[in-house]
Amino acid sequence: MTSKRFEIILIGRVLLLFLTICAAAWLWVKFQNWYVGLVLVIAVFQVVAIIRYINRINAELRDFIGAVKYRDFSQNYAVKNAPASVYVLRQAFNDVGRAFNELNIEKETQYRYLQTIMEIVDTGILLFDDDGQVKWMNEAVKKMFNLPELKSIEGLKSRNDDLKEIIETLTPGKNKLLEIDTGHFPIKVVSSTMRFRLNGKTQSMFVFKNVNEAVQETEMQTWQKLLRTITHEIMNSVAPIASLAETLKKRLSTINSEGGFDSSDNEAIEDIELMVDVIRKRSDGLLKFTETYRSLSKITVPALSIIHVKDLFNHLNQLLSPDLKQKGIKITTELRDPGLKLDVDVSLIEQVLINLIINAADAVKDRSEPQIKLISYINESNHSVIEVIDNGIGIPAHIRDQIFIPFFTTRKNGSGIGLSLSRQIMQLHKGSIVVDSREGEGSIFRLIFN
Repeated sequence: MTSKRFEIILIGRVLLLFLTICAAAWLWVKFQNWYVGLVLVIAVFQVVAIIRYINRINAELRDFIGAVKYRDFSQNYAVKNAPASVYVLRQAFNDVGRAFNELNIEKETQYRYLQTIMEIVDTGILLFDDDGQVKWMNEAVKKMFNLPELKSIEGLKSRNDDLKEIIETLTPGKNKLLEIDTGHFPIKVVSSTMRFRLNGKTQSMFVFKNVNEAVQETEMQTWQKLLRTITHEIMNSVAPIASLAETLKKRLSTINSEGGFDSSDNEAIEDIELMVDVIRKRSDGLLKFTETYRSLSKITVPALSIIHVKDLFNHLNQLLSPDLKQKGIKITTELRDPGLKLDVDVSLIEQVLINLIINAADAVKDRSEPQIKLISYINESNHSVIEVIDNGIGIPAHIRDQIFIPFFTTRKNGSGIGLSLSRQIMQLHKGSIVVDSREGEGSIFRLIFN
């Protein structure tokens, strides 16, 4: 109805202008007097009115186009009591504005959903263009490699050369298992990349999945399967030997006590008894070792209870300080979060810490001022952490990856199962154990509880 009214008004004005011009022409032909000028002035005013009438529409269009250009759809065009010339336009503008606002809200909602998902996943994502400008990086990749918010890939040069080299050399479309130094300790990650064009520029997206725990768990399961088999075979073989050695020793003792051997055979009998005793002791040692490992490897569900780290440290001090003092080793504790508690199997975690402290004591034994330090705190990822720090000889880089392998040891009397079992115990607690060591400076063993 309003649209027709606009058309009628416009046609009426044009017709009125036409009639005015016709009247001026008729007066000119008929009278040729000053009335013609007056009528022409009226015609000019009519033309100006028509132009202003149309310009009002153009002004509305300019305003709307400007709003579209700057993506400002917050303006609401007044429709009520609007002039007929702009009523329909304003109504259409409001409809278009509402549609764009709905699209923007939907787009923003989808973006927020995607951003939230990308921030909470534990997969690191890094996106940059062909100029090396970082377009986006999520929290996971920052935590994984201890990175700040980067503006350019060049910023990696001073922070993580390993990661920079991987980004420059990784082939798109291929997954690769890599070991990257995070600055604190190396981690194993599966990395993949893809490239695509957006807004005329090539974009590169790198995805990093931390598989450190998964690889460690797989390795541990593999070793456990192997060790169960070895343990079974050792026990099957050693048990009869130990039994026979014990029986033989008793028989020899009985015969000897009854005077069943000549005095000339005494030396041979003593040698036999000594050899039998060695066999028995070594058999007992092997049996004890296999029983210990088998009993520990059977632990699948830790008996959790809450303990203050302060109490844990005090108990360890009482237990180990006398022996450490005798060796001239100073042990100190630091509680950065005095109220820190752990929900753990206390006996198992104590066993881990005792093992680490004993290892540390061995590492510092040749130092002039041997020191061991226990520290507890909550890290930036809100995980509880206990560190065992020593100023010992450190661990050579070429064997650092092997220290958690069962039976690997650098000590003459070491069994090689302490660190392996420590890792297993931490995995049972959904945690991890990592080492940061520099040869000649000392080591830090870090227990991280999730």
